[in-house]
Amino acid sequence: MFFHNDVTEQFLYQLSKYKETIPTTPSERPTKVGWKEIFKGQSITCQNSKASLLLIGDSIVAGLGRYKRVKEIFFETYSTINCGIGGDHTQNVLWRCENMIFPPSLNHIVVHCGSNNIQKDSPQDIASGIVMIGLTARKKCPSVNVIITGILPKGLKWSKMRSKIIKSNSFLKKLCKKYIFFTWKLIIIAGHMKMVI
Repeated sequence: MFFHNDVTEQFLYQLSKYKETIPTTPSERPTKVGWKEIFKGQSITCQNSKASLLLIGDSIVAGLGRYKRVKEIFFETYSTINCGIGGDHTQNVLWRCENMIFPPSLNHIVVHCGSNNIQKDSPQDIASGIVMIGLTARKKCPSVNVIITGILPKGLKWSKMRSKIIKSNSFLKKLCKKYIFFTWKLIIIAGHMKMVI
């Protein structure tokens, strides 16, 4: 995670309202069948891994393994662990981040989530939840580069949901010194979304 030079980690914890909102309060998913088993499996993988890059987040992260070309373009030079779980909200990813043991070999951690919070939570709370995940990862691995990515657009056309995503990303941008959009060449043309993979 890359922060403004004048923003301390302690201030960001306060600013992100840790445990004051649903997106910033670590929580499991007891109603999701198999969720705890997936988490345990990922934890074991992490503990026994010598990977240099860890991806953590929701279904977008979990689904990366299906796309060979994405792996070839973006992750060819890295030994990677994928810790994505479909349907996870920021609070679920935050819980996993707090309860997972990261391998000492890591150089980079990429956080991508927030999309599943869009319907119920406010843009500021969503952004704060994502930042809390980055702060937790940084606290556990001080020497690792933690990269927070923006929430991807939903749908092929402009919508209220997409507007909310833009607001969420705007809050993220204010907190991060260097804002990296991990969008796999996502292109917005005349209000439409075009994927170039």
